[in-house]
Amino acid sequence: MRKDVLAGIALAFMAASIPAFASDGLGKNLNLYYGTTNLSFGGLTYTGNNGGTIPNIRISSPYNIGNFYLGISSDLSFGHINGLRADRYTFNIEPGWIFPINKDLAFVPYIRLAALGQAIYGITGSKSAHDSHISSGSNVKFGYNIGGGAAVQWSPVNRLVIVPSFDISYYRQGYDAYENDHSKYTAYISTSEYRERLGVYYYLTNWLDLGINIGADQYGTGGGSIVSYDAGLGVNF
Repeated sequence: MRKDVLAGIALAFMAASIPAFASDGLGKNLNLYYGTTNLSFGGLTYTGNNGGTIPNIRISSPYNIGNFYLGISSDLSFGHINGLRADRYTFNIEPGWIFPINKDLAFVPYIRLAALGQAIYGITGSKSAHDSHISSGSNVKFGYNIGGGAAVQWSPVNRLVIVPSFDISYYRQGYDAYENDHSKYTAYISTSEYRERLGVYYYLTNWLDLGINIGADQYGTGGGSIVSYDAGLGVNF
């Protein structure tokens, strides 16, 4: 009887100490990626002849519960380009599902839901300086994205995780504009947005990583594109 009790306690302890990756089909390295909050600093560049770069701060946290995936990220970009305010603030939620190929490789389709606030330059670029119907004011207007895509999560060697992703979304953004009588109103741009991202994370320890993120956003109207890049540290809680 005593042996049975001791054996039961030992089994319970072992079960409690088994890490979460035992039930999701992923290995240690990919599970280090989940639950890590990354804070990084870099720049956001509006491309084109009259483009420019402003500072960017990025916060991102991927989570999983079993094979359910939830990506949360926010980018804060601020500054002026060609005398126009070019601030852009985004908040992304990406629920999805993890399909393990093996313990070091997974395919993750997801839905993208994003809210953003954006100033005039990020919407109309240098055109706003030459179009009397577009306001050059500094108001930040609301916009949103609804779409989906997929990511590949790959750990080619110990402590290294590489995550390329691509998604397509419907993008709607408000901005200040003027009537012919100079009265101001809110106009809207509605288009598609194609977004590619690449994240590379190297885990110095089981709780600390060095991360690099590179992204590109291209709009379906051909009205421009955005390139972002940043590097920083991540902590796995």
